[in-house]
Parts: sequence; C-alpha cells; structure tokens
Amino acid sequence: MNLANQRCFKRSESYSRKIFRHLLSHPKTIGYCAITSDNQLVAFIFATFDDDGTGHISTLGVLPEHRRKGLAKKLISHVEQMLVKKNITTVKLEVRVSNSEAQGLYRQLGYTIVQRLKSYYSDGEDGFLMVKSLV
Repeated sequence: MNLANQRCFKRSESYSRKIFRHLLSHPKTIGYCAITSDNQLVAFIFATFDDDGTGHISTLGVLPEHRRKGLAKKLISHVEQMLVKKNITTVKLEVRVSNSEAQGLYRQLGYTIVQRLKSYYSDGEDGFLMVKSLV
C-alpha cells in the first residue's frame, strides 16, 4: 500500500504509514483496492463517515500506468454504494486547484465545487472542496 501511495502522489501529498494504519483500524473507514491478476496493487480508495450523514473521500490513488481505465470511477462507485448502505446522504472530497483532470472526473460523477480552500495543501496550493448528494 505504501509503495503504491508513493507512486501515485508527490512526496508532500502521500499519506504516511501512520495515517494508513489509522484509516485501516478506524471502524468508520471504508477502503477498496484494485489488484491485478498477478496480485499487484494498482489503485486504492479510503473514505470515512460520520454519524451526521456525511462521508469523506480521504484519498484515491491510481498508479500512473493504470490511469484512464475506469478504475477510479469503479472505486468511487463502490465507496458511494457502501456509504448509502450506511445511511450517508452527502459525500465530500478535496482536490488541488491545479488537478483539472481529477476535477473533471469528479464533476462527471456528480460532484460540484462548493468552496475554495486557501493554502489547503502543505506546499501552499489551494484546494477545492467538492460535494455530492447521495440521495
């Protein structure tokens, strides 16, 4: 998991092992991985949810050589289906202002930008908060 995370994101964006351990051990975390037939992890997603009916996609990563094959859409769909089963009505995520490719994917899946997050990322770049209703 850690190696895939490092290949998907810049060093400043990748989650530490400690954060992954926390996500994996938290009872309100949903996670899925895409694995090839030779057991290579090529994509992953983690989301959390709260009692207030809100879900949060914490991270979504697809190895560069496996992008644009529909893996991200499938992983998001699985997470959204599980959130609905848990009575979650809204899901949110953050995305870099410069990541227009990811923004396009999220818009295609029904997410809308609701807020600009000033200096959200550790390198000072702004982010967008995107939200989708699941009802």
